[in-house]
Amino acid sequence: MRVLYLLNISNPDRLSADSGWIFADLLAPALADAGAEVTVAAPAPAGDARCGFHQTKVPGTKYRARFSADIDELVALIRAEKPDVVVANQIEEAPAIRTALLEAGSNALLAGYCHYLPFSFTGGGQLQLDPSLNDAALGRPVLLAFAAGLAACDRVLVHSSTAASWVSAAAARTTLDLGGKLRVVPAPRDERLVRDPATTQPASGVEGIGVYNHRLYAHYGTGQFVDLARDLVASGTVRLRVMDLFGQRRAERKGLDDSPEKMRDQLAALPHVQVVSDRGDRVRYKDLLAGAHFGIAPFRPGCPWSMSVIDCQGVGLPVISPRLGWLAEHIDPELCFTTPAEAVALAERLATDAEFHALHAKRAPRLHRRLHPDPDRGPLPGGRLVNSFDAVLLSYDEPMATSLHSRLQRTLGAAVKRLHGVHGMRRAYRLCAEVVDHEQFFLADGDFAIDTGFDPASVEPLDEGASMRVWRAVNPVNGLTYGYGGLKLIRRSALREMGEAVDVLAALPGRIEFAQQTAGITRFNQSPFHAWKAGFRECAMLARGSEYGMADDDARRRMEAWTTRHSGEFAAYAAAGARDGVAFAREAACAPQRFGHLNDPAWLRARFTTAHGDQAVAG
Repeated sequence: MRVLYLLNISNPDRLSADSGWIFADLLAPALADAGAEVTVAAPAPAGDARCGFHQTKVPGTKYRARFSADIDELVALIRAEKPDVVVANQIEEAPAIRTALLEAGSNALLAGYCHYLPFSFTGGGQLQLDPSLNDAALGRPVLLAFAAGLAACDRVLVHSSTAASWVSAAAARTTLDLGGKLRVVPAPRDERLVRDPATTQPASGVEGIGVYNHRLYAHYGTGQFVDLARDLVASGTVRLRVMDLFGQRRAERKGLDDSPEKMRDQLAALPHVQVVSDRGDRVRYKDLLAGAHFGIAPFRPGCPWSMSVIDCQGVGLPVISPRLGWLAEHIDPELCFTTPAEAVALAERLATDAEFHALHAKRAPRLHRRLHPDPDRGPLPGGRLVNSFDAVLLSYDEPMATSLHSRLQRTLGAAVKRLHGVHGMRRAYRLCAEVVDHEQFFLADGDFAIDTGFDPASVEPLDEGASMRVWRAVNPVNGLTYGYGGLKLIRRSALREMGEAVDVLAALPGRIEFAQQTAGITRFNQSPFHAWKAGFRECAMLARGSEYGMADDDARRRMEAWTTRHSGEFAAYAAAGARDGVAFAREAACAPQRFGHLNDPAWLRARFTTAHGDQAVAG
């Protein structure tokens, strides 16, 4: 197999600060190890002596990197290399690459690596443009170019389940269904930075050193870090080491954004803050990290991954982090914070509590190793998940999803992936199959509150022929306890082969097992709308006829409980939704296609608003 790796380098003067180059430098030899013939087309060589190199021009700015592809050069390169696969590091260039493949008469597969997302999503599902790519209102053109790149690719690779959620949701807004093209390929770890946990000792000294090894752009949340730095050094327990990863930048780059230089000067002026440079030397970089007690994650809102966090964990540093994006998915929940006071308390504890530091220093490499596909990996040290099940929390707009995600991680004793805001239930479930590394995994809804006494170590794998097991959940408004909203153990292969049904998971191939154990509470009553929606969807499907083979008498008893019993927060809305759902099922009996509306969030919101007014979502 011949692979042509097209790589944009934004900082050729300091390659060690360019994550795209580092990834190519790690991936190209790995592809060669697998038997591929690799050529890297980039402004600077990457990989080892086995990798070919074709030098390309340095784009003057990040916008030129996205909008100025040279199709003539691409056609000539493709004809010369005759690749079977083309990897596009800059996904916005994929339409130009597809055009070049057409003109060159090549049938090569085009894989786009979504290395940097020009957008993110808030917890409420609102799309936000990345401010670093929104100069002169260019953010929306960049977003549309990104979507065009997704459409042009045969495969779309992202770094994390957070990125998968965001990319899928953004694609859906442009009517683009990624289908089976999307794959989660975690960022490769740099083995040169890995230390043996058995030999890792905390740095000596009276004060603990916290290291901040991220780019100092304002859009990385560096201003918030400057404020936190003042609080940290004021404690008298912590000193800070701030990495200046860029050194001297080219005038073109500073002209677009000079915030790194300004932030560096602000930090250098603080007492007990040391600004250091690795001078582009990875050995020096490792030594500077290893000489610290803990790392600090960036305050970047749209963070779908962080190479610098991975680097810290590789050398055995615990990392404290704001609860944002991928960071909340990846970082140990005990080290996440929401306020500066919580951050200071965590930093002081890591600096002064040797036992607490030792525990999280041991956990750091485990979190780091989770990025490396390994079917035999176990749980976090101290965790209870021993049967190699992954876990995913699937949320859309549930107000309590973040706190319930943390609760699930604590109870399972392992990192839980989260998919959020994916439009279309079938698409969301199918995407779950692409973010896990094991055939069987736990799946929880975004409103599921797991019983903290649930023991994952006692869970047996699914039997041959079984596609899913469903545990019972307690309904908080009518007291019913059955599979509605319950925890699931499910097969990845079954999701990939799923058929069509109104109740999406009822279309799984194979047998479905119903456990008698109760695993938690389905906290759907988080707002008037969410309570109403739960009653509406469930009773519409019960009135239509259960797709799980439930007896008619059981279905009638459950509908009666949904429509008549109500206690607890927003219970009246749940009962009203149940009655509305029964009425809808009668209306739709002669037009079965209308039942598809049950899986359309916008239609459900409009139906609720028409009947009950636009009630505020209260979390």
